[in-house]
Amino acid sequence: MSNNKLHPTAINNLKCLKNEIARGKIILLKDINSKDRASWNNCIIQYLGKSWFEVPFFFAEMYFYRRVLEALDYFNTPSGSSIDPYKTIKDRELLTITAQVEKYAYTLDKMGNTNNAEFELLPFFIMAAIWSNKVDLSQLPKTSDANKDSDPIDDGNLLLINDTSMIHDFFRTTKSLKRIDIILDNSGAELLADLALATYLLESQLAESIFLHCKKDPVFVSDATITDVKATVNFIKKGSTLQASSWANKLQLFIEQERIALCNHEFWTLPLSFQELSDELVRDLGKSNLVIIKGDANYRRLVEDRHWPISTPLKQTASYFPSNFLALRVLKSELLVGAAPELLASYNLPEDWMISGEFGIAQSLFKLPENSD
Repeated sequence: MSNNKLHPTAINNLKCLKNEIARGKIILLKDINSKDRASWNNCIIQYLGKSWFEVPFFFAEMYFYRRVLEALDYFNTPSGSSIDPYKTIKDRELLTITAQVEKYAYTLDKMGNTNNAEFELLPFFIMAAIWSNKVDLSQLPKTSDANKDSDPIDDGNLLLINDTSMIHDFFRTTKSLKRIDIILDNSGAELLADLALATYLLESQLAESIFLHCKKDPVFVSDATITDVKATVNFIKKGSTLQASSWANKLQLFIEQERIALCNHEFWTLPLSFQELSDELVRDLGKSNLVIIKGDANYRRLVEDRHWPISTPLKQTASYFPSNFLALRVLKSELLVGAAPELLASYNLPEDWMISGEFGIAQSLFKLPENSD
């Protein structure tokens, strides 16, 4: 927040919020101009009067970021002019990914000159989508060097669950999919990799359309909004190579043609698990051939942020999900299911392996027959 020129009232509101977290109770939202107020207050009611330390951690996290927006009077501005309080940080992060822009642009450009490129390059873009998740500006794990200039496939031996071969087979057997959804996590390096993956899937004709699910309002500092997607495309366009400019033009055209659809349902900023998906989203995601679930917070939503035994089958915890899915994540919280303890033991993992941001997973569940819609 120190990067913003805040009104004295906003500064005082943030100080009050800080004190409230330590000694206050959970209260309803008061910013009457916000469209999500009713939905949020429905979530808050069950925790009214409890201290911040008595409520589920995921609720407390989401509630904190929503209260920050309230403290800044984020919604009390003319329509469309609300300012992302984390914009300065996000803009600074964009400046660190120039090398990745050039790498992805070059790789996408050479697809036309590579036989069977749609399958040869799939591991590259999947790995890039995983390891770019290391950078999370709300956590900053000690190994968050996602901008390192190395081939993401080199980190495959750090995947504790690796279903990439299953994904490869899935694409080979189903050919072109009508629709793939990506539930986005962070902007910056991760969003860039997600846009590269989306471009690759469309260019290789492995998918006809991509639905990108963004946050409606700023949360978790670096989580991607539609504004962040557009800013990233503009940043790619400023690249120093013809390949970067060409990639940006393709992205812009895909968005204009709605082959890349930008979505921002309010659910993604509510303190709810995926078990509590709205009927609207259940129907919508049910039309997808494959949903790619990005990042740690979304994985926590997937398994209800519960401390399941590590060996618990993924199907037991997530069979409710309305479509086939692939969870791509770098571990930054103490949650994991579907892992064989004997396999984990063979890695000789350090004590902080679940939160260090060093290890990742590519975990899938194909619970439905091939979709036709």
